[in-house]
Amino acid sequence: MNKIWVGFVTFVTMKERLTILFLFLALSSGFAQIEEDDPFFQVDTTLVKDSLGGIVTDTSDVYWLYPANPYQEFALDDTLLGYSFMQYDPIRKGVAPRGNLGNLGSPAVRLFYQAPYRQGFHLGLDAYDYIRKPLDSLLFYRTGQAYTRAIFSQGNNQENTALELEFGRGFGENMGVSLYYNRLNNQGAYIHQKTELSALAFGIWFKPTSKRYQAFLRYGSNVNQLEHNGGIEQEPTSNGVPVLATPITIPVRIESPQYRYATREVGLLQHFRVFSTEKAKGKRAGQLDIVHDFRYQQNTSKYYDDNPRADSSFYGIFQVDQRGIRNYINDKSVRNAVRLHFFTSLPPDSTGIRQQRLSWEAGLVHTYHWWTQEPLDSSLNNLFATFRLKWPIGKKGVLEGNAHLGLLANAGDYRVEGRWFVPVANWGGLEAYAINQRYAPGLLEQQLTITQQVFWNNAFKPTIHTTLGGTLSAFKGNVKVSGNYHLVNFLTYFDTLALPQQTSLPVNVLQLNAWLHLGIGPLHFENNLFLQQATQDFLRLPTYYGAHSLYVQGLVFKKVMLARVGMDLRLTGDFTPYAFQPLTGQFYLQDALYQPWQPLIDATLGFKVKKFRFLFRLENILPLLTQDYYYLVADYPVPQMTFRIGISWQFVD
Repeated sequence: MNKIWVGFVTFVTMKERLTILFLFLALSSGFAQIEEDDPFFQVDTTLVKDSLGGIVTDTSDVYWLYPANPYQEFALDDTLLGYSFMQYDPIRKGVAPRGNLGNLGSPAVRLFYQAPYRQGFHLGLDAYDYIRKPLDSLLFYRTGQAYTRAIFSQGNNQENTALELEFGRGFGENMGVSLYYNRLNNQGAYIHQKTELSALAFGIWFKPTSKRYQAFLRYGSNVNQLEHNGGIEQEPTSNGVPVLATPITIPVRIESPQYRYATREVGLLQHFRVFSTEKAKGKRAGQLDIVHDFRYQQNTSKYYDDNPRADSSFYGIFQVDQRGIRNYINDKSVRNAVRLHFFTSLPPDSTGIRQQRLSWEAGLVHTYHWWTQEPLDSSLNNLFATFRLKWPIGKKGVLEGNAHLGLLANAGDYRVEGRWFVPVANWGGLEAYAINQRYAPGLLEQQLTITQQVFWNNAFKPTIHTTLGGTLSAFKGNVKVSGNYHLVNFLTYFDTLALPQQTSLPVNVLQLNAWLHLGIGPLHFENNLFLQQATQDFLRLPTYYGAHSLYVQGLVFKKVMLARVGMDLRLTGDFTPYAFQPLTGQFYLQDALYQPWQPLIDATLGFKVKKFRFLFRLENILPLLTQDYYYLVADYPVPQMTFRIGISWQFVD
């Protein structure tokens, strides 16, 4: 037996030993009984189950809402050391994990396939969407006080910082203001890898005394500025064996490109009450509104390299001029949407929060686009009929539907989406959903100009996409399992030459996602597993991705401070990662690098005192021991061990 054990230890690599050790420690808490005293809730990144029992939140008389539907409010919850604070990196937040170019704020690609949402003209610069602030996501607050939330974090130097700020304030009954600001600076571990992000959204909420009219005037701006280095030339070696080296000493593929992607948007959203019906005691039973949404938007994308390599070794066929290379797009649009919105309200609870029961909307959306791709100019009219429904069906749950149909330039494009949530006894809930849509490919898939020369001009067919899925939540939200099936016809992708292609072969994707939270006393084990399999090689995604957290959490220092200490593990299964072409802003297929399964381990520390939080993360510990480079995108290694500190505060006064 001893010989067998020695052989096993010799065979297993250092990376595998450490990963097995982490999993062993994590599984030691995996068979603990789940607490039964929590109210049922659907797992949400804004809610975290606290070791003290129950969902512990700090609540205030502050309620938030979206301008598109100001009659549906949500109570502001100040959760404890939750996921939204402990995970600062945007590629680890959201519904599905992503992989970026190795530095904060760089372009990112989804590692878990999802059905895209498309309605009409689409520019195609999706790699930056995850970190930008859409105007429709600006929240407004119903409060007579000032609400402020701020988060600041810094990496291992002063040129690696991030600041996020939210502010909301009501002024009497007739006006409110809302502000969001995000500023990110990241120097990058390797040379010529700097990223900067500035996101600003500001809005004023007008509520005249008549209460038959209300309006939201909003402004939004997102500016991404990046240096691109094309990735590293090759991994440093010693006697043919890869070794870790100081990142800034590793040669990169290009050194002079600059990129700027800016979006500015202004809009006026108005609600006119046509009529309302009353119940006994003055409680409103139903209301019909006419809603008008005006929007002006400008998108500018500019990439240039004034000193490309003379041998064209990086750009290849894209290097149409040896003196320099440039890709410039300026897209402008004016959007007008008119819809009827009818809803019935639930009686206000003890806090006075407004909630809807039945709701439906029907309307038309017209958008006029005109754009320049040097030296070409073009324009397009989009007109869509839209419909939305939320229908409670007694004890059978809630049915939600969303649909649109193209009528002009995108005639024949459509999307039909339905969701049905059913509570199951007192222990869980079941949700079923289906999506069927047809949409035109994006502008950059159809047409590209480089240095004022037309490089491609395609006439791709619309993509047809079907998704079927379901989610089961159980044990008060500690267990959640989802399954998805995607069928995609006429999928567009970028091949190994970074050229757009469209396949006539149907692509099937089967997925399973499971969330599990186990805990006993202060010891917690959180798991989020993603499994997927595609029938065609045009989608190159890991078949397995796991996010695991093992931590101890509880009150210390005479129960004044809530502390949390633990480790996070990210496991990515074997896959061939995408490459990135900065000139077009697209991820594309490559065959040069195959990435074996890779673990990323972080040590974490967090604490909370009243409204103040503190975070410390020691990230990507393994390379110091394994001497391995890890990749989520080809040629862009995940940074070697680094650290990040962060603080957050939230207050109402």
